[in-house]
Amino acid sequence: SYAHPLLNYGTLGISLMRLDIGGIEERDDANRLLSTDLNNAQTRILLGYAKNITSSLTAGLNLKLDNQSFGDYSGSGVGLDVGLMATQTLSGNSFIKGFREGFAIQNLIEPSVKLDSDKVADPFNVAAGVSAISGGGEFLLVTSLDLVNPRYSSFNVRIGQEVMYGGFLALRAGLDDSTPTFGFGARLKQFAIDY
Repeated sequence: SYAHPLLNYGTLGISLMRLDIGGIEERDDANRLLSTDLNNAQTRILLGYAKNITSSLTAGLNLKLDNQSFGDYSGSGVGLDVGLMATQTLSGNSFIKGFREGFAIQNLIEPSVKLDSDKVADPFNVAAGVSAISGGGEFLLVTSLDLVNPRYSSFNVRIGQEVMYGGFLALRAGLDDSTPTFGFGARLKQFAIDY
């Protein structure tokens, strides 16, 4: 991923994601082995743009360009995400430094890929969340709560906690509905690695 600020005109971003799996068994309708080297590759390019509408409100969008190949079949699709984020900063010496609220519609335009006879789309998804930024000294804490409503899946609640030390090392833990999650991050000047 790469993001580039355009001064007063917003920020442009580009991301590339790729999943490539080989060595898949190919079989016919009688279950006879045809090959052991079938390949599945999926590529997604995200072209993003975000701009401050006011000093505390930001809007953005992602154009998704998808491509998938599976054996002799391939297909492409285009999708669109949109979102808003509001930020409040609290002044003074309080433990809580500020809040962020976000709302996103993922796949407002659903990217659908047709490999053979049927199109398969990434489903429409609505997400809303709030986070509180707090801390003192070398520690910064971000506590978050997200509500996610996918089209074909059940309503999902996600909670998480990030602890950042010295502005360069972060540890994360949370729950995605009932599944535990974890992660970490490291930052050095304008570079960041997140997992």
